[in-house]
Amino acid sequence: MRRALLLLGLCVLLAGCAGLGGQTTPSPSETPEQDPTPTVTATETPVVGSPTPTPTVTPSSANTVAWRDLSAAAREAFRTSYRPNGLAVFVPESPYIDGETFAPSVAEPFAEHDFVRRNGTLYRVRLDTGELYASYGVDVVAEDPGGANVTAFANLTAEHRRAVRAAVENGTYRTDLGEPTTVSSLAGEYVRYEGEVYRVRVTVGDYWARLLRVEAV
Repeated sequence: MRRALLLLGLCVLLAGCAGLGGQTTPSPSETPEQDPTPTVTATETPVVGSPTPTPTVTPSSANTVAWRDLSAAAREAFRTSYRPNGLAVFVPESPYIDGETFAPSVAEPFAEHDFVRRNGTLYRVRLDTGELYASYGVDVVAEDPGGANVTAFANLTAEHRRAVRAAVENGTYRTDLGEPTTVSSLAGEYVRYEGEVYRVRVTVGDYWARLLRVEAV
């Protein structure tokens, strides 16, 4: 009887070991493979090329003037600018502008043409912008100043007295182009002249000088 029980216990023990040996160790779960992050390529900034140079002017019958067709004054302006360190300046006549000046109308053939043909030689001509010159005009109008300040004529500077007197007696006063002056400070002022009060008005006129450049082609 004892032997039978021992055999039964041994069988149960062997069955349990067999059951344990049949279990499979679970494998670790696999992480799904991620797609690699795409590489971002920076967009290249296009290289901007150099500005296209201004095309060279080609001589033609339309843009070339013959020497014989220039006025005496235009020829003199041409000679002036072609001399070493010479420069013809086109401005209205004024004693306050230095240099070799010519009337603005003398510049017309050089504004209308790019070349001058002289004795078989071609010359490139062009007009550049020079200095800005100003001139001033002064006039007056009799007007009640209201509560505004009124300056006695005698208290003005000599230049301002000259301007106001001329404006009252002649209707206007003008300075020469480029003349040093302070008459612009009179604008809007009230002046008592010979018992009458006048408001001073000042206008300004600007003029850009033109410069002639000449070079043999």
